[in-house]
Formats: sequence, C-alpha cells, structure tokens
Amino acid sequence: MTSAIAPLPPLPPLQSVGGAEAAGPAASTHFANEAPGGLGDRFKQALAEARLVPEDGSHMQGPSSISQAITTQDQAFGALTAKIDAFEASSGSMSMQQVTAQSLQIQHEITGQMVKIYTGTAVAQGGKSTVQTLMKNQ
Repeated sequence: MTSAIAPLPPLPPLQSVGGAEAAGPAASTHFANEAPGGLGDRFKQALAEARLVPEDGSHMQGPSSISQAITTQDQAFGALTAKIDAFEASSGSMSMQQVTAQSLQIQHEITGQMVKIYTGTAVAQGGKSTVQTLMKNQ
C-alpha cells in the first residue's frame, strides 16, 4: 500500500532551534532536572535511536488491522441495514406485538453499533491527546 502523502523531512537538532540556548544555561538545566532518575535523558536517547521511517519492504502481507476493523464495521452496518429493510418490507403482515418487538431489537442493535463507534472515537481521541501532551512536554 503506498501513501499519497510525502514523508516529512527530518527536524533540525534541538540546539539549532535556539529554544534552550536562547533562554540561557539556567533554563536548560531546569528542564534536564525535571525528570527523576535521568528519565529525560533516557527518553532523548530512545527517541534519537528510534527508527521513524519504515524500511523498504517492511510492510506485512495482508490488510492492516485498521482496514480489517473498518471492513468488519462496514459489514455489521450492511447487515443491520438489510435487517431494517427486511423489517420494513414485512412489517405490514406482522401483529402489533411483533412490530414492537422487532423495532426494539433493531433499536438495540443500532445502539450497540453507535456505542462501538463512540468508543472507538474516544480511544482515538485519547491517543491523540496523549501524543500531543507528550510532544508539548518535550
């Protein structure tokens, strides 16, 4: 799978930005001393050693987990839509109790699908907020 978005160029080293140096040596020691037990230095080292660009040919075979989740959700919505269409077609020959029971079942299934969407969105937003907070604290 190829991406239409070009990769970003690497960022310049932190020293060339002028953040810590412009504030003076007191500011750079202040930020270095915030993390207990040298965790800040360990994080900087791990970030420097991280491979931020995937190697050529490292994509695994088959669909990604995100595309599988979307496909599963699309299939669930398709089945629910078919069930709603079948209910609409057959509701004229049902008794009032059957119509009520069937409509409650469909409403329950719709609510379940909406809960899954809401939960997935909340998890994605939480992950995004976590990454933003991490980047702000750099």
